[in-house]
Amino acid sequence: MGLLCVALLALPALGQPPPVLATDYPSIQAAIDANPGRVIVIPAGEHRISEPLYLRTDGCGLRGPGVIVQADNDADIVRIERAKGVSIEGLTLTRSEEARECVAHGLFAWGCEGLTLDAVRVIDNRSARAAIRVEQCRDAVVYGCEVLNYKRLGLDDRTQNPGYGYAFRCIDGTGIHVEHCQDVRVSGNRIIERALLPTPEVVEQNRLGEVVQRNEKLGPLASGSVEREGRVTNWHQGSAIFVTGPRDTQRITIEANLIENAGQGIDIHADQVEVTGNVVTGAFIGLKAMHGSSDVRIAGNVFSRVDLWGILLSPGSASAADNPEEHLLIEGNVIADMGYGMEYWHWSTAAGDNNPIAIKLESGPLPENPPMTDVTVRHNVVTTRDPEHPRHRWALWIDPPPAGPRDVHVSGNVLGAGSLGTTRAGVGE
Repeated sequence: MGLLCVALLALPALGQPPPVLATDYPSIQAAIDANPGRVIVIPAGEHRISEPLYLRTDGCGLRGPGVIVQADNDADIVRIERAKGVSIEGLTLTRSEEARECVAHGLFAWGCEGLTLDAVRVIDNRSARAAIRVEQCRDAVVYGCEVLNYKRLGLDDRTQNPGYGYAFRCIDGTGIHVEHCQDVRVSGNRIIERALLPTPEVVEQNRLGEVVQRNEKLGPLASGSVEREGRVTNWHQGSAIFVTGPRDTQRITIEANLIENAGQGIDIHADQVEVTGNVVTGAFIGLKAMHGSSDVRIAGNVFSRVDLWGILLSPGSASAADNPEEHLLIEGNVIADMGYGMEYWHWSTAAGDNNPIAIKLESGPLPENPPMTDVTVRHNVVTTRDPEHPRHRWALWIDPPPAGPRDVHVSGNVLGAGSLGTTRAGVGE
């Protein structure tokens, strides 16, 4: 190819404006503000900021390969607000070393339509808030992104929640958070935690689970250990992927994501959800769907080294007659090496005599929660590393009536027996 042809290929397409380089302006925000509706190219190298980058016009965006470094631990790195057709592609978002322990999001999109996050990396945004949060958005795609090291030590304050009424020390943090959204695809992402792991030493040194504040009157959802011992067992909070907004979050696809060392791998409080082809390795819950989740298909996923529940379905306290948990399909999943994760040392003694359980279908926590209905469990596989000494107690547990699930269909599963048996609730294979 001649030199002229090479030069022509390097030019923008006919009729297209040349790319906007952030380095041609005093700051990245100045480049964004001076070019509404345009995509700003962030060249290779580190670009330091001390305030969030705001994107607020239709069609605008940021494109890598640069690295944006936030120096303020109280500020989001990127905020996208009330705009259509925004795209962020190939960019790395991180924080300076002194700002890694933070109280902010990595990327927060709110009130958007047609949002695309493609190959975005959020590294060391160690916060109780999500590394990537998409809220009140429609038609959004989070594709091929990486979230690495998103958890931190902190307090879970439930003193203002009438169901609980206490606060406790915990590990917290969420990788990708989708809330009050419709038509969202979360696909091909990697959400990995390597910096803060739930070891006995970390729990002891940081007094995790200790109740530090308690209302005079505890709520109905408070566990007995709060009053007796001043402790809780669920000191590992947060999820790798969290989809919530039980009454208005709909039509969500969660597919082909890779998750390592989460508290909860995938947490769903939504309707019309497809969860397929994900791999979750190391968690105390592989996946749960609750709080009135309906029309949910959980198929072809692999959950390995999970220590409490591989898959949990529960009406949850937010379920009601007008927000039921119903029409649920658990199909073709593999739950492998139950009890060989990082928290077996804790959950094998803290979760009660009947846990851990590979697949659990339970009743709601409150009398007003209606039973879940129309549940199919078929063609799933549960394995253990040592069949002679399994670390799970049951492969499949179904709470009994009248509060337990109704219209449960179980067929064609290969359920490696737990130490107490294979199936509890008299449901035949």
